[in-house]
Amino acid sequence: MIFKLGKYKRYRKILGRRLYTPDGRDIGRIISIKIGKKSGQIKAVLVELPDGSRREIRVFRVLDISNGAVIAEVEIPQELVKKEEKIQKREVHKIDIVDIESIERSLEEFRKKINDIREKYGKLLELLISKEIDLSIYTEVKDRLDKEREDIRLKCERKIKEIEDKIREIDYKTEDLRRKRSQLYVKKVLGGITPEEERELQIIDEMYRNVEDLKKKLYTIRQELVSLCNQV
Repeated sequence: MIFKLGKYKRYRKILGRRLYTPDGRDIGRIISIKIGKKSGQIKAVLVELPDGSRREIRVFRVLDISNGAVIAEVEIPQELVKKEEKIQKREVHKIDIVDIESIERSLEEFRKKINDIREKYGKLLELLISKEIDLSIYTEVKDRLDKEREDIRLKCERKIKEIEDKIREIDYKTEDLRRKRSQLYVKKVLGGITPEEERELQIIDEMYRNVEDLKKKLYTIRQELVSLCNQV
């Protein structure tokens, strides 16, 4: 369906511009406009969505037209909200597949290796003190242990960096989620949140808690690795 401007040609500048909601949601590109006969105001717009499909969007009020964009209070179709929720869940699901168990196993392996090499140093020193070995043998074996210890330390540091990179990746992938959550909480405090947005906030809150729990686990493992590395 293509809406006609008729005598309201002053709205022609809106055609082709991006439509945004006040909270920054990009709805899509405006294809045509429907004007109220009595009010002379925009009642709806036909929008080309990011996926290429077209949808009629009811307009309550146009707030601003500038910089190639239109900001307006609109009625977002429920199917678009559900589609956005699915996208958010899919992105968070990608984060949830972080193999925490594998990272925890790495922590245990480092703990075992570090305890093992410390015991070797202790036993080697005992052999020297008890004169079971001479200084030349002690020095030779200690050099090998020093190389082994340095290898463990470097691997430990790489694992710490890998975890830090994973935490930064999670923050990057959930930036939009955190921003949307903040926007909805502001609307809730101000009393302007709709029932649909309240449900969306509940979904986002659950995803947000899952992400934060994951980050806490990673931070805990990272801190334990730092402590272990300092013992090598």
